[in-house]
Amino acid sequence: MLNYSDSDLPAKDIAIFYAKKINSQIAEEFFSGKKSLASTEEAIEVATAFWTITDLASNDHLKDISILNDVDLEFWMHKLFNKIYGYYEKNGFKEQWKIAEENFS
Repeated sequence: MLNYSDSDLPAKDIAIFYAKKINSQIAEEFFSGKKSLASTEEAIEVATAFWTITDLASNDHLKDISILNDVDLEFWMHKLFNKIYGYYEKNGFKEQWKIAEENFS
């Protein structure tokens, strides 16, 4: 399960915002810290959602679209990447991360 410090809450808010935008219930539950990944299939689905979210956030940033009270999307997406990738690495889903990344590219 993902855990966020108080100082990392904007990363959580961004992840949930975009998970809702792409209608990914599993990503929303994982990013909100309510669910751990239980299978390789879930890991691929959530990683794919992360890359989709990254693409959306990048587009919003480039278009100067303000979300969540004008948070710094680039900064917080980088923090979110580190948090999620760390979770995948720590919990044995590094290969699923690579698969989702390659499939998204």
